[in-house]
Amino acid sequence: MILMGALLSIPYFDIVITVFLGAVFGSFASMLAHRSVAEDSWLAQIGAGKRSFCPSCGAQLGFSDLIPVLSWLMHKGKCAHCTAPIGQSYLAVELGSIAMCLGILAVHGLDGGALLMMLAVPLLLALLVADIRHMILPDILIFALGALGALHIGWLVYGAPYKAEDILINYGVGGVIYGALLWGVGVLVTKMLRKEALGFGDVKYFVAAGLWLGLMMLGYMMIFVGVAGMLFAFIWRTFKQEEIFPFGPALIISTYILFLIGGSL
Repeated sequence: MILMGALLSIPYFDIVITVFLGAVFGSFASMLAHRSVAEDSWLAQIGAGKRSFCPSCGAQLGFSDLIPVLSWLMHKGKCAHCTAPIGQSYLAVELGSIAMCLGILAVHGLDGGALLMMLAVPLLLALLVADIRHMILPDILIFALGALGALHIGWLVYGAPYKAEDILINYGVGGVIYGALLWGVGVLVTKMLRKEALGFGDVKYFVAAGLWLGLMMLGYMMIFVGVAGMLFAFIWRTFKQEEIFPFGPALIISTYILFLIGGSL
């Protein structure tokens, strides 16, 4: 409700631009989630000119098949070439991307820092989908998220009314401390449970998150991750009936929440 109220005070043009970007980023996120876990990297596939195609019939998708949200609705969730069903997850990712970008707009407005956060949205969603489907956080997506975090630090140095060295220490050192802390927690919990409790992909993700959030948000991050992890574990074990669950969703959801909370403090 608070975010909705904030959106009402934002110019309609900014909202339209954000919805458009969110829809495009959502479509991009689905592609990233699929290609980042393929045998060859998505960069190699793009460089080789591999276009999007239907996984059922192999038909290359045209412009009318790739319009975010609208294509899924127009074709009633089916491939236009072979009528094979297209998972609702594609629509959910695109709508989720729009909602996430609107949340960033409501808190931060539409400036350079907010645009960098919106660029991070498809990476967060792709990591979320990849971890839920395959229990893996692809390195290339984590590195891209970290690179955007470094650009965000540059934006803060350029535009924030703080000393550059303070910002660099808060965010640059934050990345190292985030990763070291989560690695230490993982080692401790593994010894207590006598089984692997945390993947190294989670640690690398925490480094990237630290570049975005900085030391000031570390306490909040640990609290949110703990709560989100327990909730997601309960949901996963209830519906999937599996003991092992991906920890990435808790990290990703917490990161996005702190994108918003960090801008409202």
